[in-house]
Amino acid sequence: MKEERGYVLLVLMYVIIMLTLLGVTVLSIGLMDLKVSGHMAEAKRAYYYAEAGVALMVAGLPREVGLLAEYAAEEDYGPSPRFRAVVSEGEKSYVKRIESLGRYGDKERRVEVLARLQPFGGNAVVAEEIVLEEVAVRGSVLAGDVEFNGANRIAGDLYVRELVAGEAEVGGHGCVWDGEDFPLVDIGEMETGEWEIPPVVDEVFWLEGDYEGCERLFVPGDLVIGEEFWFTGMIVVLGEVRLLEVPWGDVVLLAEGEVIIEGGFGGEEPGSLVVYSGERVSGFLWWEEIYGVLMAPVVELSRVVVCYDDRAVMDVLEELPAELLGYCPGFNLTWLETELRR
Repeated sequence: MKEERGYVLLVLMYVIIMLTLLGVTVLSIGLMDLKVSGHMAEAKRAYYYAEAGVALMVAGLPREVGLLAEYAAEEDYGPSPRFRAVVSEGEKSYVKRIESLGRYGDKERRVEVLARLQPFGGNAVVAEEIVLEEVAVRGSVLAGDVEFNGANRIAGDLYVRELVAGEAEVGGHGCVWDGEDFPLVDIGEMETGEWEIPPVVDEVFWLEGDYEGCERLFVPGDLVIGEEFWFTGMIVVLGEVRLLEVPWGDVVLLAEGEVIIEGGFGGEEPGSLVVYSGERVSGFLWWEEIYGVLMAPVVELSRVVVCYDDRAVMDVLEELPAELLGYCPGFNLTWLETELRR
């Protein structure tokens, strides 16, 4: 009997020891998880403060390319939690590098961002009045009044002062636009004295064929752009323009009169076409694509795919009228490698 009692006591002590060890282990693991969670929370907050530094720097970037090229800034916010952000030169005059270091507790998080100027803020169609019929826009739309007919889709945001009729599928946000009226530019005041003038065919200026060696064209009247027109640069037209086909290259087209787009891009790789008209831009293309930006007091499009692409303007920013570039600019951010410092 005494031996049995001794055996039970020994088993009981063994169970108590095991339970104690198990409890200590669970407690240690819990404390370890709590400590790790605290470290992760501090690192995440440090990252958020680094992001805040980036946002502050982007908000202060000039929207004018001349000022942006020379712009540099440094902001130190503290003492703790804190961030330190620096704006330095990018690889282009319209690109800035932003480095931001966020701190929280003993954790630091560093992020680097390239901020590229978007002269038109990602808006593929900009106008005071827009009429779209079965149009797809890969980008955003900014307008005073909009009328939709049929099925339309906008992949980005829709900024509108008044929706006159119809509806569209909007992939981004639908926002009320309360900004300024569409800017009117005096094309005739631009400096074009040394620019080449195209030939006249049947009393109309005509462009077709290879113009790759020429970067600036001035047209003192109405213009027709024919098929397979190879050109990269800027065209200023003091009249109306008909595009039988979208030019092969990156083209900025500024016209006093109406711009009528009758054909899409005929090449293998699409170029960028940025159009400003002082009157109207219209196009009916049977689902052909236009890569670029369309701007006018009135834009009427039917069965067209418009894809935001501002490549054409990036090398001529300093020559463009300030009214166009100051209307709806923004920045496109490319996030580079992030670094966690323990």
